[in-house]
Amino acid sequence: MTGFFLRFAKRRVRIFDSLSENSYGIYIVHYGFVTWLQYVLLGSNLAPQMKGIVVFAGTLILSWVLVAFIFSFIFSSIFRDHYI
Repeated sequence: MTGFFLRFAKRRVRIFDSLSENSYGIYIVHYGFVTWLQYVLLGSNLAPQMKGIVVFAGTLILSWVLVAFIFSFIFSSIFRDHYI
């Protein structure tokens, strides 16, 4: 699988670069979103597969946005004085 991507995936994609840069932070914060979204969907009449898709997509998006915001806020406040 890795060889396939090394050979054929030569082009950089910004969204995958962002996902790669924020992956560890997403790993750290995702548990809270998984738990919260599962609790919110507990009483809904959705099919279990749909609940899984909603929890997966919601967790990924919410974790990604939170981590990207935190990192951009931290790095902008740290490096703001050095580049002005």
